[in-house]
Amino acid sequence: MAEILTSGGENQEKMEAISETLSISDAQLIRLQKENSTKTARSIVRACYPRSVRCDTNLEDIDDYFRQAIFWLNSSKTASIRPIEKIDLASALAPLKTRHSLSAVCINDICSLLCLLNVPDAPRSWFQVKKALNKSFVSPLDRKIWWICPSCKKATDNAFKCSDPICSWCFAPPASIPTYFYTFNIREQINSILAMTKDIYLSKHTKGTSFLNLPMRDIIDGAHYNKLLDKESGKFLTLTMNTDGIQPYNSTNKSIWPVTFVINEIKRNKRFSFQNLILGGVWPGLTKPKRFEMSAFLGTIVVQLKELEQGSHFECRSGANFVRQFLKVFLICACMDKPAQALVQNLPEPTAQFGCGRCEIRGYTVRSSHNSDHFINCFPIEKSLTQPHVRTNDRYDHLLIVKQQNDAEIERITGRQLDHIAKREPRPKIIKNKQSEYGILGPCVLRQFEHFDVGFSFLSDNLHNVYHGVFVKKTIESLAKCPLQETSLVVLSSPL
Repeated sequence: MAEILTSGGENQEKMEAISETLSISDAQLIRLQKENSTKTARSIVRACYPRSVRCDTNLEDIDDYFRQAIFWLNSSKTASIRPIEKIDLASALAPLKTRHSLSAVCINDICSLLCLLNVPDAPRSWFQVKKALNKSFVSPLDRKIWWICPSCKKATDNAFKCSDPICSWCFAPPASIPTYFYTFNIREQINSILAMTKDIYLSKHTKGTSFLNLPMRDIIDGAHYNKLLDKESGKFLTLTMNTDGIQPYNSTNKSIWPVTFVINEIKRNKRFSFQNLILGGVWPGLTKPKRFEMSAFLGTIVVQLKELEQGSHFECRSGANFVRQFLKVFLICACMDKPAQALVQNLPEPTAQFGCGRCEIRGYTVRSSHNSDHFINCFPIEKSLTQPHVRTNDRYDHLLIVKQQNDAEIERITGRQLDHIAKREPRPKIIKNKQSEYGILGPCVLRQFEHFDVGFSFLSDNLHNVYHGVFVKKTIESLAKCPLQETSLVVLSSPL
């Protein structure tokens, strides 16, 4: 019906004939148009035959030309339906296979049955079903592949030549193809989420409102978030970052490291839903990424987030409509376990001498138990006036300068870049320098963000800090000393 009322050519002539037959104008016919042909015909009948007239009108009194015009309107709906194509059948067979746990052989038999029934353009096998779906699939994720240059250790968008003009590396067989990873368009994903979700709340700082006495229910109630409200006058969004590695198969060392984000302004019960998840990148490496590889990987994502810090226009859902808003996007925290945090912070492993990601406490090697040959690092808190420095942006900048000076000094002594052999020669000097660096192994790429702190912006890892280690051991010891009745009460009141 819509095609008849709006398009030209033969349909335009048919509309003129209908208008002339019904004795109504084209504009009036368009106003009577409804969402389908049946309702449109009913509205025309009501317009041509008012209620008082319809009560006294017999079916035999209706003009044949009027009947023919209504028939044209009803037949227009059937004429506008497109024929069934292969992609339609494939879209029906794929969920049918999943819902009823059908095998590929069963789908092949169904396809053969469709072909025997002469269904036009029917797929002949499960393979053709997948091929039709893959051909028509358009991913909303704008994927880009990167490689890590073996020479300068930076990310490049060319697998055979480094994109850095200073680096002269070129691929030459029989060398293997460099390590690669994927990144995705973060802005487009945020725009899609804002266009769909109704569960987002943009905080506003009201003058005279004190946040010190408000209960802490979510991240937007925290002190750091409210400092951000004081600094930023316009509307903004904040992100929480996560990365971790999984090993798909036990028979290989291959690992997948996705980098994901969530929008903190979305309601907490919907924040971590799959449709609200932002995929920044994926590392499908043969092994766990090294620190320089993680820095190059995250560096490409940081470029996107730095652009979002300057602000961008987004289509936001507002009821049944959309509102275009200018929003800045800030990364304010990262939530990950301690091994992944060490990679991102560019610090030693959590059990190393200066492996703590929150402060610069020093670890000491001790025996794991009395008369044991096994040694571990422990981190005792000494009762003294000099407490370990907390890791902050200012402290990080200072230690990074110290490390650069130490590396330059060692390079002057050895006359070449630091490697495993060179480190053995001035070993006493290197040990002394490491004490002054407090675990800094290199730059942390997240330091570039305006509202991200390389210390406290990394949230606490409850798995390793609380549920493992000394805390659990002491809790079990305290529960073992309690009588049975008291033990049950302690367990019930325990936050674990």
